[in-house]
Amino acid sequence: MSNNGHWEGETVNDYAYFGIIYKITHKPSGKMYIGKKQLFNSKKMYGCSRRCTDRQSKDFKLKCWKPSNWREYTGSSKSLNELIAKEGKDKFKFEIIEQCRSKSILHYTELKTLWEHDVMRAKFEDGTFIYFNNSIGSIKFKIC
Repeated sequence: MSNNGHWEGETVNDYAYFGIIYKITHKPSGKMYIGKKQLFNSKKMYGCSRRCTDRQSKDFKLKCWKPSNWREYTGSSKSLNELIAKEGKDKFKFEIIEQCRSKSILHYTELKTLWEHDVMRAKFEDGTFIYFNNSIGSIKFKIC
């Protein structure tokens, strides 16, 4: 049985991967959010170099990392989280799109996915934005 929390999709292998790319969909409206979440956060310990974030590398030191709250995580969008609080998690679909083995691959894959889905410009037929996302990297505005 999967221990993915509320996330659907492939079972997360936190022994092989550093983070996930995910999509959250508001079922009634179809509005979505795409983001990334690290499975681990760094520990502040003497002697721990957090330079190696590749979970599959022999240089990755698990003692320097602690598990994150990814199983309960609901995204970093304020408007998305307000809607989840108002309507409940059952009105949303939480999907894992991809698992990434290092921090650099995680960041790159998120940016690539956001661009591919055109999250800053995509709109429904009524003119409202399809995605809750308000930024890609340093671009922090929606494009009309």
